[in-house]
Order: sequence, then structure tokens, then C-alpha cells
Amino acid sequence: MSESLNKIIAIILIFALISGCIQSEESARPEKISLDEVTPPDCAYDKYNCNDFETQEGAQEMLEKCGRDVHGLDHDKDGKACEETH
Repeated sequence: MSESLNKIIAIILIFALISGCIQSEESARPEKISLDEVTPPDCAYDKYNCNDFETQEGAQEMLEKCGRDVHGLDHDKDGKACEETH
């Protein structure tokens, strides 16, 4: 390989190490997490309406899983999702 190509590869490797793209074998092992602690990506923005759920229970599960009323499913703010539509 040419010297300039070797320099480019070295720069890319250094950047990858600094930015965390490459991890040591010890730190590459995933930590155990509980899926109950993970916020679903569906909680990032207002995506659903009450008519998107087949049952009130499904809407309630989404409300509880998000931990906040992202989707506006609890219109009267009593903690029960979509009760007026199901």
C-alpha cells in the first residue's frame, strides 16, 4: 500500500476509536437490560389515536408503557386511555 493510503487508514481507525465505534472485547459485551425499562420508539412522538387500537386495554397498555400521554389517549386526564371510544 502507498504511504498516503496507510495514513488515511490510520486516521480512520483513530477516529473510530475516539468516537467509540470500535470497542475493546471487554466493553463490547452487552449489559443485561429489562425490556420493561425500555421506552418504545412509538413513545417518541404523537403517532396513535384511540381508533388505532382494537380495544381500550390495548390503548391503556400503550399509555402505561409510554409513561406519559404522548398520543393524547387520555382525553379527560383520569389515567384511563380511550374510555369514551371503546
